Amino acid sequence: MDPVVNGTILEVVILAYEAGIFLQITAGYRVSLNKMNCMNEAGRMIKPIVTYAREGQSLHNYGLTVVFCHG
Repeated sequence: MDPVVNGTILEVVILAYEAGIFLQITAGYRVSLNKMNCMNEAGRMIKPIVTYAREGQSLHNYGLTVVFCHG
C-alpha cells in the first residue's frame, strides 16, 4: 500500500473509533489484475454488480484505496 494512503487510513480508523464507530477494512491492495477481470465478469452474471473496473482500472490495483465496513 502507498505510505500516504496507509497514514490516511489509520487517521480515518482512529477518528471513527473516537466517535464510537468500529470500522473494518474488507478489501485493499489486489495483487492479481486477473482477479479484477473475474470480479467484473462475475458481476455481470450475478447481482449486485461488484465492480465496473477491469484489469488495471481499479485504484485497488495500485494500493491507493480500501473498502471499509462498520460493525
